[in-house]
Amino acid sequence: MQRNIYNSFLTILFVAATALNLKAQDAFFTQYYASPLQVNPAMMGVFQGQWRMNANYRQQWGGIFSDIPIRTIHGSFDYRLRVVDEDYLAFGINAMQDETGAYSKLKSTRGNLGISYMKQLSGNRYRADDQYLVAGIQVGTGQYRSGIDGLWFDRQYDSVAFNVNTSLASGEVGLQSNMFLDYTAGLMWYMVADDNMSFYIGASAHHLSSPNISFFGNKSENLRRRFNLNMGGELPLSDELSILPSMMASIQGQSMMTQFGTNFRYSNHDWQEVAIRVGGAYRLSNKYSGILGDAFTITGMLEMNGWVFGASYDIHTSTILRPTNGRGAWELSLIYVAPERFPVKTSCPKF
Repeated sequence: MQRNIYNSFLTILFVAATALNLKAQDAFFTQYYASPLQVNPAMMGVFQGQWRMNANYRQQWGGIFSDIPIRTIHGSFDYRLRVVDEDYLAFGINAMQDETGAYSKLKSTRGNLGISYMKQLSGNRYRADDQYLVAGIQVGTGQYRSGIDGLWFDRQYDSVAFNVNTSLASGEVGLQSNMFLDYTAGLMWYMVADDNMSFYIGASAHHLSSPNISFFGNKSENLRRRFNLNMGGELPLSDELSILPSMMASIQGQSMMTQFGTNFRYSNHDWQEVAIRVGGAYRLSNKYSGILGDAFTITGMLEMNGWVFGASYDIHTSTILRPTNGRGAWELSLIYVAPERFPVKTSCPKF
């Protein structure tokens, strides 16, 4: 059985990663497995604990916008409870802000409420080979804004002093879209064969309402739908060492992206539950990718007593190297999972 899981998992992962050449328009995180509610609402409640908190920060491309980088911040919280036998209901909330530009900052702000249902297909709390099918939805709102705080205009030019006086009224105002409603839906199936052997695959559809994000009320600029496919799992190499390969593919309009890689996880199974992960990933896209793809990522993570701290750095391999002066992107992630109130653990894969 173990050999069959190995072969099936690696075959599916290889075919999916090489068949798709995808890149998304929405903001994304290299550590996508550390922001599950942003990837797929069906990942809500899929963790070994009572509730989970996630925080993510990404900074990139400081060489393009006058050394002021693009910043993306995301946070989420989800809570799970048992409803029938080994079925679970989960609730979640998440928010994200993406900020671009040095002087006229373009900001995208979004917030979502979600719910998911975890249906057990096989297995029970006392044996392995548990399988679950999870369905999740999110309903949220968002807005785009462009500020003028860092700009000056001709009305603020002092012709006597021959300089700009920003205390003078500019007569200009910033732009913003109307608040819009947004909808997301997703499915995920996973199997847990042992404590360090699992597999999952999920798909989600974002911006199902194609909301209008235009700055001008009489114009229409619809946010295109985004479709995600993500998969991964854990395969044991020894009692202490395992690998966690994963892949996420995304398509939104004409923009496409695929990222795939693996982390090695080492744990000595001591009472403090300390584990270390190190690994890398590679991202392919149809924008600025050239021959070598978009970026190579180095990742490190520390797990201890329910806390997981992650850090990663993107090394760009595309033509974006020139305008960024070789600067990459770095990310930080923080996860906390509160322990379950019951002595029996819920079977969930590691992300």
